[in-house]
Amino acid sequence: MSSQHYLIPTHKGGAETDISFRTTATDTEDAEDWFIDAKDRLLDVNNWATFAHQQRFSFQLTESHLQPVSRTVRRADHLLIKTEDNTLHDAYVIDALEYDDYPDEQKETFAIRMHPTESVPDAEGYISDTATIVVERNGIHLAATYHARNSATGHTDLWHGIPASGWAAVMQGLLK
Repeated sequence: MSSQHYLIPTHKGGAETDISFRTTATDTEDAEDWFIDAKDRLLDVNNWATFAHQQRFSFQLTESHLQPVSRTVRRADHLLIKTEDNTLHDAYVIDALEYDDYPDEQKETFAIRMHPTESVPDAEGYISDTATIVVERNGIHLAATYHARNSATGHTDLWHGIPASGWAAVMQGLLK
């Protein structure tokens, strides 16, 4: 399965990572159903920690004025990442949501891209700490991958306030 999606920014500096979980369905019909379920879970930001069976962190979806909402994610929404003591760790804005279908290849993808709320693009459009989560079905194979690029802090153990093992659990939770 390809891990490169057009919403994944080019790595220009700092740290980068790709954290993935993969599974295989028994047939195409099951894979298509699992993909729909995974896409729906990806859009249900408020329950990512629940899907991942995590209590050390949580995700809160808010509208652009930071008022919490109980709905699926939309472009320009904000994602707040909180630690287990409910302290805000990071805030991100959703700048892209994309579904793509490639019927000739028996492939489909759904992706969400986000960046820190205080980010300002440079002259070339570069934004640091961008993350893209891609759910992909290729035939009977499914993958959920967290792609973090251009971490200004250079951390390789924490990605947007969550350890790599936490993001791995979120990716697995999307596909369960």
